[in-house]
Amino acid sequence: MRDCAGCTACCEGNLKGSAYGHEFKPGKPCFFMKQGGCSIHETRPEACKRYQCAWSQDLFPDWMKPTESGVLVSIEVDDHKQQFLKVVLLREQISDDVPLFLNDWTTKRGTYYTVVVLPTIASPEKLAQAVHIQ
Repeated sequence: MRDCAGCTACCEGNLKGSAYGHEFKPGKPCFFMKQGGCSIHETRPEACKRYQCAWSQDLFPDWMKPTESGVLVSIEVDDHKQQFLKVVLLREQISDDVPLFLNDWTTKRGTYYTVVVLPTIASPEKLAQAVHIQ
């Protein structure tokens, strides 16, 4: 496992959940997110302890760190119990290398990825063009 090394993408209002009764969701960062990181990191809830993005699990190369790539990727399980990658776009512009890498990674592993477009970023149409999805 990698240390987050200054990345707080999962706490910045890009995911949905709650920490000790404080809801966080797209556009609403975690209540405990302070400058420099989580103010309760040592005593954070179990859900926060269990969450690991694919980069922090050392499944992706260094350049795919969320703060570098502009995507927060996690491994999820669909209704058919198949694993897939959930890709949350963190900014409007991402490198063409990101979808190329994700296409290659998922093809080699016989899975797929789905892109989540946050309303705080841009319109779905604009982002669909940015990541070459139809």
